[in-house]
Amino acid sequence: MIEPSDITNVNNNHGGPPPIAVSGNISNNTIALTTAVSTLSVSTSHNQTNGANDSYGFNFNVSWGSKRPVVITLLSGPNVALPWDVPTDSNNSYGQPVPNGTVPVAGDTYQFQVTFSDGSTQPMTASVTAVLNSFAQNMTAQTTSPGSVTVPLFTWATPATVPSSYNYEVGLYSTSGSSNVQWNDSGNQGNGLPSGTTSVLFNADGSANVSSLPTSTNYNWYVQVQDSNGNSSTENTSYNIP
Repeated sequence: MIEPSDITNVNNNHGGPPPIAVSGNISNNTIALTTAVSTLSVSTSHNQTNGANDSYGFNFNVSWGSKRPVVITLLSGPNVALPWDVPTDSNNSYGQPVPNGTVPVAGDTYQFQVTFSDGSTQPMTASVTAVLNSFAQNMTAQTTSPGSVTVPLFTWATPATVPSSYNYEVGLYSTSGSSNVQWNDSGNQGNGLPSGTTSVLFNADGSANVSSLPTSTNYNWYVQVQDSNGNSSTENTSYNIP
């Protein structure tokens, strides 16, 4: 896994090579690598607003290997519309919402039929690794120094339960007003803010489309916790400027 202190020019959210399972301790600098034709994975998203209104979703991801997939069809699996043609761009993940009232379960397995650019086909599977309930707590938009009304300091407390390895994404978007404001801070190279982070100043990374927030506008801001397999839990709340 690409984690803090490792190289940082790789996107850890399924944008890099598949993880490698290693048995036991490594006592030298040589690891025998196996070749995968491609790797499919499924991750879950769990969303709340002010501690309620739970909703869930799936994200299906493909990492190209020794062969390039050109057609991927999801044939079976719980809580999704079937059959479904999954896009094959290795740089993106593609989601489906989960029916209302349905909670994904770790271990749920999805069966795919994959066609590669050389004309060969292969059945492949991917399973849910976790469904997170790791929601940020005590979310506050601080408008006193070092924050201000139009450049607030967003603060939160660590979730009550967290995965063994995780990072944060913090973002904001306008829900009313004349300006379409968008901002999300996903850390260095998109690998997430470190797990010890509990505050971030609006647009600290320079990725927002405005340098300060327009007044007379309502906003939604969120804190997302994501584990090393791409599963996430996101807490949302509002921030309004008269």
